[in-house]
Amino acid sequence: PFDPGKLLKAVGKYLPRSGLKKSTVKSTVISKQEKKETRLKPSPRTESVSTKKTPAPDKVVLDPGKKTIFVIEDSPTSRKVLKMILARNNYNVVEAGTGKDALSVAETLNPDLVLLDLMLPDTTGYELFPTLKQFDGFKDVPVFILTGKRAPTDKMKGMLLGTNEYVTKPFNPEKLVSLIKRYL
Repeated sequence: PFDPGKLLKAVGKYLPRSGLKKSTVKSTVISKQEKKETRLKPSPRTESVSTKKTPAPDKVVLDPGKKTIFVIEDSPTSRKVLKMILARNNYNVVEAGTGKDALSVAETLNPDLVLLDLMLPDTTGYELFPTLKQFDGFKDVPVFILTGKRAPTDKMKGMLLGTNEYVTKPFNPEKLVSLIKRYL
């Protein structure tokens, strides 16, 4: 979860004045019960995310002079913000909104780093991580978990899996880029 006002302020640091107004941003609060129900049956949001196809790996055009970061995140807004931040720092960005899309793209991708959300519509980052590491192009690639889950047990579980970093949302864009640069 994030505060739309804070997001706009953070994005504003990186973009020239845009046409966005606070009134165009809507915030939705989902109760724990609604989250549980969402996991049990597809919601309109889940369906829209999972049916939106990630570009086929052979259709993704990458600049060979730039490092590539694979962003696996279900929120289109978060993906857009991450893509903007990373592109401004001279990185190629490849996106996936579901675990299924991520695995499809992973077949032919050799990223330099992966940003992995823990909560995806069709799986969890905990489940997806070991599967990704089985692909040749991912064996020695640093993986950062980027999530809203702040519990120490979640962080411990992620680190025990072998991820390199555990970053919680909302995140500081400058700190994230600095952390990425340390690994790349």
